[in-house]
Amino acid sequence: MFGTDRAGGGAVKAEHLVLFAFGVDGQVTRMEAFDVDRGDDALARFDELGACNAEALAAAPRAACIENAATRAADRYVEAWQALDIDRFAALHAPGFRNVDRRQIMSTDLGRDEFLASFAFVFARLSSATVVSEVLATRGDRLALFRMCVRGTESGSGPIEVPFLQIFEVDALGRIAAGFGFDPHDLDAAYAELDRRYAAGEAAPYPRVWETLQRFERAAAPRDWEEWAAMFAPDYRVEDHRRLGWGTLHSRDEYTAYVRAIVDLAPDITTRLDHVLALDDGRVFIIMRSVGSREGGPFEIPYVIVSALGPDGRIQRSDIYDLDQLGQARARFAVLRADPAPEPTV
Repeated sequence: MFGTDRAGGGAVKAEHLVLFAFGVDGQVTRMEAFDVDRGDDALARFDELGACNAEALAAAPRAACIENAATRAADRYVEAWQALDIDRFAALHAPGFRNVDRRQIMSTDLGRDEFLASFAFVFARLSSATVVSEVLATRGDRLALFRMCVRGTESGSGPIEVPFLQIFEVDALGRIAAGFGFDPHDLDAAYAELDRRYAAGEAAPYPRVWETLQRFERAAAPRDWEEWAAMFAPDYRVEDHRRLGWGTLHSRDEYTAYVRAIVDLAPDITTRLDHVLALDDGRVFIIMRSVGSREGGPFEIPYVIVSALGPDGRIQRSDIYDLDQLGQARARFAVLRADPAPEPTV
């Protein structure tokens, strides 16, 4: 550390060794400092502290993995890809399968036979393949969006690497019924397609509730606070169960003031609906993510929301949780089923 002595005005320089231990959420749980000539002591303590922290991390609750029928199908897809097994790969796809590839270099719309024929050709040319897959978003049980990258070795040509975004939609038997590919940077288009498929499928019986979620995103992007407020009942209540949460908010105005204060601190903040875990006529169970920057540093905040909606479609109450509180959120969602629907307020 460098600075200027407050009393005498002279230059100050202080050197030391520091050990940090981190929790599963990435936050610092412990800090220890040593003089710079105690390197051996610091390294010994590093090993000791590392062993203790590893045990603590193993025992700590972790955020649950988001999984549905579409993500399980994707797991089997990756396994077949890496095995370069075309028969196993073909068995994953439903008879009426359709693949729409919207990447600029592809722009294809193929039925099942054409699609599988193209993959048989690719599999035959590769001597090895590795597929990295990350779940970005899910909608209900049958839809998921992934960030994927295929790395392989082509005989006579050397290594290849192909990154892309991929949507899978599965049928009632868990077979892949439709696929949509996008360029890696085309996230907005991929999320839009995911939402369209969900609106036409599992969300179709609940158009009023799904439209409320869509209005939420549409109002957040341009900071349309009037439209934003119209989605909430005046006596809207928030119970924030997060460790660093807001506590209890008792009205729409109080909630809006909190949100606007965050936007003032981080004007570039954006909010994305990542996972719709459950939805019906009067309830939603979702995971959202806010991304932005503050004083030059980026941040990303995922959180779970369970909300109850009134007969007029406005949101009456929300409970907010950290990702590792998913079990509590699920229990709250179940309780809402038994609660009578609140009367609309004006």
